This record gives sequence, C-alpha cells and structure tokens, in this order.
Amino acid sequence: MIGTGRATGAGQNDGAAVYDAINSESNAYGSQHRFKIAGTDCFTIGYNGAKGYVGINDTVPYPDAVSGNTVDTCLELGGSMTGNDKASVIKLNGRASGSVNKCQLQWAGANNRFDITVNGSTAFQIQANKDVEITDGNLVIGTSGHGIDFSATSNSSVGSNIDETLTDYEQGTWTPQLIRNGGSSYFSVGSGNRYGYYKRVGNLLFLSFYWYNPSLTDSSGQYWIIQGLPFGVKTSSGGAYQFLPGGYYYMMGQNVGDSAAYGSYRWQSNANGLVLYSASNNINASGTVEFSGCGTLCI
Repeated sequence: MIGTGRATGAGQNDGAAVYDAINSESNAYGSQHRFKIAGTDCFTIGYNGAKGYVGINDTVPYPDAVSGNTVDTCLELGGSMTGNDKASVIKLNGRASGSVNKCQLQWAGANNRFDITVNGSTAFQIQANKDVEITDGNLVIGTSGHGIDFSATSNSSVGSNIDETLTDYEQGTWTPQLIRNGGSSYFSVGSGNRYGYYKRVGNLLFLSFYWYNPSLTDSSGQYWIIQGLPFGVKTSSGGAYQFLPGGYYYMMGQNVGDSAAYGSYRWQSNANGLVLYSASNNINASGTVEFSGCGTLCI
C-alpha cells in the first residue's frame, strides 16, 4: 500500500467517512496500481509487458482478443459483479451545462445492447443479436459511388460483370415530353394533362407516365417519342433491347396498339428516348391523343 488518507465533508463524500488508498500488486494479468475508496476499487492502471490498461470501477482491466491484432491499450469501464446488470457510460459534453450539444456512448447491461445517444435521445443501437438499428435519423451515404455492400452473399453461377454494392435510391416525379422523330419542339398538352413518376433502386429505374391532349393536330408522319426521362437508361444491345410495356394508345378516334405483325405495343429504349413500337407508330394526329406506359428499365 502506497498511502492512505481521510476525506471528510459533504462536498467530497456526502458526509461519510471515506478512506482513500493506492495499492500496488501483481497477478496473472500483470502489475496494477489500484485506487480505492472505502475499500472499493474505483480506478486501476494495469501494466502487462509493453501494454497499458486502464479500468474505471474495475479491478483487473484486460481486453478481449481482437482477431488479427495485438492490443496495446485498453480502457475498461467496469460494472458491479453482483446484483442486476447495469450500464457503463462515456459522456462527451460540448457545453458546460444544458440539454444540447452532448453525446453519450453506453453499454446497456440490462439489455445486453450498445447505444449512442445525442442530446439525450437514443440515435443508434447494436442489439444483442448483432442487429444494427438507427432509432432516430437517417443513414446518409456521404460519398457518391459508395453504398451497402452485399459481397458476403453468394453470386450467380452464370453472371458476369457482377457488382454487389447498392449505391442509390431516389423517388420523385418527372415531366414526360412528347415529340416526333426529327421534330424540333415538344408538343403541348393543351387543355389536357400529363404525369410522370419514378423510383430508382441502385441501377433499376421504375417509370410510369401518362400524356393526354384532347385536340392535337400533326401530320409529319414520323414515329412518336417520349423524352424527359429523369435518368439516362441503357439502350439497344447495351440494355438487351429493353422497353416499357404500353398502356393507353388512343388516336384518330380509336384505340391503337398491339398487332399480329409487330407484337405488343411498347416504348423501346433508344438513344433519343422511348420510341413507340407498334403497328401504327407513325400515325398522324387529328383530335384526341393519349399515351401511357410503365415498367422497369436498367440505368
């Protein structure tokens, strides 16, 4: 024992008679300097070879093994060895007092769970079963091109050029623009309307659109194209000739679309937009024109 002393006064020990002591001793974990209050270890500095370990409310601070690493330093926050499980906490204050500008890292012993709280509210948890939960806030990918990596999963046995990182998500609205091949300007919907919605997950883009003009006139004889897509999509062989299935196709007072010769009415992904493929993709307009389509394309 290095020394003892007596602390008195409510300011130091709530009026109780408390003796402080510093013990130096050695055991299987190396040498320790143990600071005691009323006979209870409250702070321990351990030394084992070239390694220094510090424990608070812990008699023998000693780290668990870290695979592939040599542990040189350890700060261990101890808990009661008897009774109910308790929490150990590291609190970081950015302000001397108040309810904001603070963070707390804590092991919730009663729940066998790791928590991070921000300004008094839990923001992040690692559960006992290893699940990670963001209890408040969003997971923000701060650098473009990064995301969620699924490389631990098995790959397709026949796939190639495999990418297992999910890097993007977005949803919103877009404005479908109607034009004819070789045209210089978009057609107006007049007293009609148009709608467009999209949802992107990684490199998959779901699109839906509707375009309607009750009194359009055009006689250029060229095929119809939808432009204004929210993202560029793969075209021709680069996209395995992908397309959107067609919906409404009403023109010249009749429903137009599928045919035995041309197959299903569709919007083919080409370099200049979604090109109308059907038996009558170049029919002229005189009156009501109505188009729609929806489906998923590769970006």
